[in-house]
Formats: sequence, C-alpha cells, structure tokens
Amino acid sequence: MSGEQRNKTEDFVHNRYGYCYFEISENDALIYNLYVEPEYRGKGHAMNLLMWVLNEIRKRDYYGVVKIECKPSEPDINKERLTKFYENLGLKVISREEEMKPAQTIREAKAKTETTLLTQLQQEVEMICDSFTHETGLNIYMVNIDLNPANVLGYDKRNIVTDVEITSEDI
Repeated sequence: MSGEQRNKTEDFVHNRYGYCYFEISENDALIYNLYVEPEYRGKGHAMNLLMWVLNEIRKRDYYGVVKIECKPSEPDINKERLTKFYENLGLKVISREEEMKPAQTIREAKAKTETTLLTQLQQEVEMICDSFTHETGLNIYMVNIDLNPANVLGYDKRNIVTDVEITSEDI
C-alpha cells in the first residue's frame, strides 16, 4: 500500500435534504456523490452541503484545489448548469474517467486558493459599497476586513467585515 493510499481518508456529510461524500489525501481532495432529494432541489441545500464539506476539508488542513465529480444521477439534471455551479464555487470539475492527479505543492495550492478567495471577497465588498453609495448618497470611506483563515477559507462571509466608516459630503 502506498503512502498516499495509507493517508487517504474518506468521509461523508448528510442531513434530511441529502448527502455528499468526500476524500482527502496529502495532495488531493475530492467531493463526489452529492445528492439532494428531488423535493428539496433548487432551495440552496446543495450549496449548504458543499459548504459543509469544504469546511470539513479545511478543518483537516487541506488548502489545495478541491475537485468535484460532476456526474448527475438523474437525466433531468442539466450537466452544464451543474458544472457551472461547481466552478462558480471555485471547485475543479472532473469526470469519473479523469484520474486524480496530484495537486501542486500544498503551499502553492494554498496561496492560489487564498488569492482567489481574496479577489472574490474584494469584488463583493466593492459591489456592496457601490450599491450602498448609490442607494444612500453616502460614501464608504473604509472597510475593515477580518482575514482570519477560518472566515475567509471557510467561506463564512458573515464574519469577515468587522468595521465600516461612512462619510458624507455634508459632514
């Protein structure tokens, strides 16, 4: 048995809406068999399961590219739409035929993941600031952001913005 096989862990998460399997080795993380019960589809349950799995993967100190198998279990599930959904979450979509290829070094993969997440965060904060300014006429002077890896890498956006200073031309 190789070292990679020996260090590979397999796990799953589940709730009343569905389930999802994942495995982690030193150089790879793979999510597969994501399933949401038909009556709960389109209500955010797949996203919740994926965020749960991603948090579990990060808790286990894997910060590389996370791969996900895109294999719809039912014919009414649009594969292109599903692929786009996964890619928008920053996941690398693979097919069952594609063999798991080792990720870059953990440090390179972690830096790439952090850079991608920080870029996404910056775009979201800018969009929120622009929307606020447009709706209120007030300018946001400064936004302080908590870059704690538990918040940024765990995708918990509710805990990232810690302070906002607002200015107005009248002040």
